Amino acid sequence: MHIRQMLRRILARILTLAGAPLTGTSVLMYHSIANGESDFITDTPADFERHMHFIKQRGLRTVFASEIPALIKTGDLANTVCVTLDDGYRNNYANAFPILKKYGIKATIFLITDLLGKSFTDSRGTTRAILTEAEVREMAASGLVEFMPHTHTHPDMRTLDDAALDAELASSKETIVRLTGKDPRVFAYPKGKYDSGVVEALQKHGFEAAFTVVPGIVRKGSGPFRLPRNPLGDVSDAELALKLSDRLDAYVALKKIV
Repeated sequence: MHIRQMLRRILARILTLAGAPLTGTSVLMYHSIANGESDFITDTPADFERHMHFIKQRGLRTVFASEIPALIKTGDLANTVCVTLDDGYRNNYANAFPILKKYGIKATIFLITDLLGKSFTDSRGTTRAILTEAEVREMAASGLVEFMPHTHTHPDMRTLDDAALDAELASSKETIVRLTGKDPRVFAYPKGKYDSGVVEALQKHGFEAAFTVVPGIVRKGSGPFRLPRNPLGDVSDAELALKLSDRLDAYVALKKIV
């Protein structure tokens, strides 16, 4: 373990010594759930199960991403976790879905809709299979997994003209409706990249909220189109506890200097 990682874990333990309440909602961000992959977007099935067990053990409420806009309006956000997985890798079905069923935990998968049954190559050149339509339908029918758009082809949305942006959003929504029968109202920005034009397009297509990749806790005053999410990875139990607590902001700030 690197010295910097050791120092961060010590810091996490110190911050959680007196307990770590959660008065808002923590949105957790995953991508690939697999063994044998060592990169920044992969969590092992063992770690994913450890995280889900931790959530269950603490008695935290789990909600779908689509429920969060209403919770922001009412302020009913305390002791709540939202599990999200981006892109829609097939290993989500093979490795994450059984764990979600075991613990009865809700999750939202933000899906690249044009790649169903195909594969996606990430920015580091790793290629992974994407869910099939049959797998999407099965997971959605379980009542534990919802699917929301992550665009149709995963572009940098800021670079698209109005027509291309409209096509991305319309196609991704149409695919979700066709597969699940539900009209999607929340969205995750590919790589967290967006601008005012992207937000306007989302609103035009009926979206109520969108998620970034910036760490933080969702609160009543949170802007609906810049909602924070917290990446996981190889974290200790103390670090996981902080990502599910009001002390996350302090931890993020201190990490920048440690």
